[in-house]
Amino acid sequence: MYRTLCAVAILLPGASQAQLPTDIYLGATSPDVRIVGASSLDQTGYGFALGDFNGDTHSDFAVLSRGEDTANGYAFVSVLWGPPPLPSSNDLANCLGVSLVRASPGQVGWLAQIASGDFDGDGLDDIALGIPCQFPYADCDGIVYVIFGRTVFPDSLELNSQAVGVTKLLGMPGADGALGSMLAVWDLDRDGIDELIIAAPLSVSGSQIYVLWGRSSFPPQIAMADPSSLFTRIIDSRPYQSSGKGLACGDVNGDLWPDLLIGSPGEGQDNGEATLLLGTDTYPDTILIATQPPASKRFLGAGPYDQTGYRVAITDMNGDGCGDMVLSSYAGGPNGCEACGEVDVVLGGTSLPASAVLGSPGLRMLRLIGAGTGTSLGVELTCGDVNGDGFGDVMLMSKQDLYDVSDSGHVTVVYGSFVLPDSIHVVSEPSVTRIHAESRDNNLGRGLAAFDMTDDGIDDLLIGAPDSSPLARYRAGTVYIIFGPEWSTGVGPLDGLSSKQNHPNPFRMTTGIPVVLATDSDLYIAIYDVRGRVIRQLASEHVASGEHVFEWDGRDAQGRRVAAGVYFCRTTTDTRSSVIKMTVLR
Repeated sequence: MYRTLCAVAILLPGASQAQLPTDIYLGATSPDVRIVGASSLDQTGYGFALGDFNGDTHSDFAVLSRGEDTANGYAFVSVLWGPPPLPSSNDLANCLGVSLVRASPGQVGWLAQIASGDFDGDGLDDIALGIPCQFPYADCDGIVYVIFGRTVFPDSLELNSQAVGVTKLLGMPGADGALGSMLAVWDLDRDGIDELIIAAPLSVSGSQIYVLWGRSSFPPQIAMADPSSLFTRIIDSRPYQSSGKGLACGDVNGDLWPDLLIGSPGEGQDNGEATLLLGTDTYPDTILIATQPPASKRFLGAGPYDQTGYRVAITDMNGDGCGDMVLSSYAGGPNGCEACGEVDVVLGGTSLPASAVLGSPGLRMLRLIGAGTGTSLGVELTCGDVNGDGFGDVMLMSKQDLYDVSDSGHVTVVYGSFVLPDSIHVVSEPSVTRIHAESRDNNLGRGLAAFDMTDDGIDDLLIGAPDSSPLARYRAGTVYIIFGPEWSTGVGPLDGLSSKQNHPNPFRMTTGIPVVLATDSDLYIAIYDVRGRVIRQLASEHVASGEHVFEWDGRDAQGRRVAAGVYFCRTTTDTRSSVIKMTVLR
C-alpha cells in the first residue's frame, strides 16, 4: 500500500520551475495590483484575509487598516468583493464594490489581527478581527469580533452593541493579556467546521490561548474568563513568556491530524521556544504548557534573547507530505550580527525528537540567516506556494538597516525544493527573491500573506506597507500584490504521471478525475481546500499502469457536501506529483 505518512513528491524530469526575479524594486517596478489607503493615518495593509463572505462562489478580499492612534481612531477592514481579478490600481477613497467594517472609537489597530474561516459551518466564510488594546493602551484586555458571512453584506458595518451577525469574545478583565494579538484558523477536529485559535499572550501572570470550536451557532458575546464548553483553554503560567505570539496549524508528523504550533518568544527573558501540540480527536478543557505536556514536541532557541517563536508557520517546504515548522528568531544575532534575525525551518516527519535545541545534531533543519543591523529577519512571515510547483515557499519581512540608509527594508521569498541546503544567507543568495520597499520607513512586510487572488491555482504574494504615504496621504498605507509565475512541467502525458483536468468542471454533484500512469505505482489522491487543508482522501492504493478515473462527489471526509468554491486535487506517486484546480458550484 501507498505510504500515508510523508509521501515523497519531487519535481518532474525536464520541469521548468518558474520563480520571481531575484530582486524587485517597488520604486522602479509596478506590482500587478496596487491598493492605496483612503486617508492619511489609515495605515492600510496591516493584515489580509480571503474568503467567500457573501456566498456568491467568488473569493472576496479583506484588508486590515490600523487606523489613527487617537481616542476617536479605530481599526477597520475594507472588503473588496469578488470576482477576481482586482484592477491593477485601486484607491480605497473612491473604489466601488467595497464594504467597511469598523471597530468602535478607541479600538485602535496596534497589534490588531485579521483571519477568515467558516466557523459556523454554513458554507459562508466569516471574518475574525482581533483588537488587543483600547487607546491610550491602558486597557489591553482585548476583544475579538467574529463577523459572520451573509448573503447580503452591508456597505458599512459598525462593530457596536447593536451589530447583527457578530459575536464578541471578551478578554479576561484586568489581565492585560491583549486577546486577539494572534489568530489562526484550522479544522482541528476534522468535523468540516473551522476552529478559531486566539492568543492572549501578554498577561504578566501567564499567557492564555483559546481554541474556539466551530459550531452551528454562537451567542452574541462570550467572556473568555468564564469556563465554557465553547473553547479549550491552553495556559502557560510562566510570566513574560508571551506564548501565542506565534500560532500556526498543520500536519507535521503525517498522521493526517492537524497539529498546533505555539511560539513562546519570552519577551527577551530567555531564548524563546516553540511547542507543537500533536493533533488528536479529543481535546481536554484545559492544556497546561508551562512544563512540556504529553503528546507534544518542544524546540528551544539556541541563543540568548533570540526570542524564538515570535512568529511561526507550517508549510511542506520539501514536498514530503509532512508540514515543516518555520520558527522566527527575529532578535537573534547570527554570526555576531546585531539583531539581524534568523529563521529556522525544522523539517517535519514521524521521528521528531520530544525536545531539542535548534541547531542540535540530528535535527533536520534549514537555517535562513539575516544580515544588516536591526533588520530582524522574520519579524513577520507567511507561507504559500507562489510558483505553483507543489513545494511550500517561505516569505520573510526584514526591516530597514539601522545604519545603511540605502536599505529601505524588504521581503524575501525562499523557495521550497525537494533538496534543501543546510543554510541560506538571504541577502546574498541568488536563488531567493527580494522585494525592496519604495522608501525607508514604509514598514514593508508588516502585512504579509500568500493567497490565490486570480483563481489560477498559484498563490500570489500580498505585501502591506502600512506606513507608506501614497498620493501625498501621510501613512495612508499601500498594499502590493505580485502574481505568482506559472510553473510548467514540460512532461508528456505518459512520462510517469499525468493528472488531467477533471470533468465536468465546474460541477455541482460529481466529477471525474482522470489519472494516467506509465507504470504500476502506489497512488495517493487527496482533495485540498484553498487554505491547504486535506478535506478528503480519494485513493491510497497500488494501481496498474494506464488511464484511470477517480470520482469525487463533492463531499468531505465526514460525508458532508463542501461549500461552493475552488478546491485542489493533488495526485502523488512514489516519484511524481501533480495538482489540478476544480470548482464546486452549489
